[in-house]
Amino acid sequence: MTPSDREILERAVVAVSEQAANASKVIDEAMDSGLAADHSVTIAAKMLRLELLKTKAELERGLAEFSLTCADCGRNVHWVSGLGNAAGRWPDAEPAPHRQPAV
Repeated sequence: MTPSDREILERAVVAVSEQAANASKVIDEAMDSGLAADHSVTIAAKMLRLELLKTKAELERGLAEFSLTCADCGRNVHWVSGLGNAAGRWPDAEPAPHRQPAV
């Protein structure tokens, strides 16, 4: 069974989010080790994180075009982008009787 475009995009968002979080850790470690905010290593890590976050945002814009139906309650669900390094999720577009929709 081949994955759908939506599933591929979701996996890509999660993978890019994890790498952006790793870049944030590198930045924190560089700063904790005494490197200045304008040191070349710190700047390179910040630029990497910026590019990863731009990529994540673009992927999430693609997911926002999908409108799905929750398998549990039959209500519409849509993609809500995550903030910063966090991946987004599929919340119900309407109030739902359960916590997390099943798409």
